[in-house]
Amino acid sequence: MLIVNDLSEFIPRFLPPGWKKLQISNLSPVAFSGPKALKVLMSVSVEEDNELWIHVSLSHRNRLPTYEEMKVVKSIFIGNEQDAIQIFPRLSNHVNIHPYCLHLWSCLNPNKFPDFTRGLGMI
Repeated sequence: MLIVNDLSEFIPRFLPPGWKKLQISNLSPVAFSGPKALKVLMSVSVEEDNELWIHVSLSHRNRLPTYEEMKVVKSIFIGNEQDAIQIFPRLSNHVNIHPYCLHLWSCLNPNKFPDFTRGLGMI
């Protein structure tokens, strides 16, 4: 894995009301805070498949983020027209550093994921 240190081209230019960047630099990872004390960390790296991937983690101090919060974070930090995945790893690969943290990954190669709709336009 090769971590992209300068995230300036990936960081949203404008954040919605209630959101703020928590650090001055654009060095990876970049931290943000959102409504209801939601925290987001964003990083970009070249993974084992030699593709560029965005990773965002989102967390609360005392509860898991909701599905609606995940949709908002995906929209802000990955984009509405970019696919993203959440992985449930094998038990042998599972590492839990924070009990209320969820993760999304998005490959910047638009052809990385199969069309799970099978041409029907819905999943």
